[in-house]
Amino acid sequence: MLKSVLHGATLLIISLATPAKADTPVLVYEFPKESFVFPIDLLIEAKAIPMTSGEQGLVATFAPELSQGPVTARNVGTKAIVRICGEDVSRPLILSEISGSTVMLPLDNPDDAPRLAATLNARKCTEPSSS
Repeated sequence: MLKSVLHGATLLIISLATPAKADTPVLVYEFPKESFVFPIDLLIEAKAIPMTSGEQGLVATFAPELSQGPVTARNVGTKAIVRICGEDVSRPLILSEISGSTVMLPLDNPDDAPRLAATLNARKCTEPSSS
């Protein structure tokens, strides 16, 4: 019986220590000292677009009430890690405050742009499908 109780306790600890995929923020900037989670309910549209480099990038348009300016102003000169559903997708250097409600992202892997836009437009993180 003790073995069964310990096994049950171990499973409970593992399930409590492992965050659920649904709890993963859809879009987040990670800075060395703080994070900014984009309020996904303010997303209007995300799409893959060609960047000035000619490679695919990602643009996400949010409602005008999005306020990313203060967090980017505090982090000028640092690199952000941009994550979509927990996946590192970009590491831009913040050169100045980013105001406005449009986020333009060059991607570490430009071929991922259509998939990442679809993920943002779904407004939730989902488990990858198994083939």
